[in-house]
Amino acid sequence: MKFMLALFALSLLLTACTTTPSDASIRRHMVGVWSMDSDPTKVIENRADGSYVMKRSGIETVKGTWRVKNGYVIGTVTNASRLDDNFQAESNKVVSILGDKLVVLSIDGHTQLTCHRH
Repeated sequence: MKFMLALFALSLLLTACTTTPSDASIRRHMVGVWSMDSDPTKVIENRADGSYVMKRSGIETVKGTWRVKNGYVIGTVTNASRLDDNFQAESNKVVSILGDKLVVLSIDGHTQLTCHRH
């Protein structure tokens, strides 16, 4: 009987760990300044009003808006400097967001990108 209770508790814990966060939860946690582990020179500040600013090496290069829909963070560019003219609007699936760590799937749908809040 104790084994069955322990197995049930473990299955609930594992289910909770793999649950995709809600859009409202993602929106709350996304506000702040984030950098990608793969490119620490690029920093994105997501503001509570739904706008964002991207900087490379401290220089503002992109402005836009962001929103969350169905577990995806969707960024739309409203202004870009020559440095980042090739920057495209992106839609990234949120895999997890916990504390100061965010993991998303890149636009290709396979590569995981890890970001940390400053």
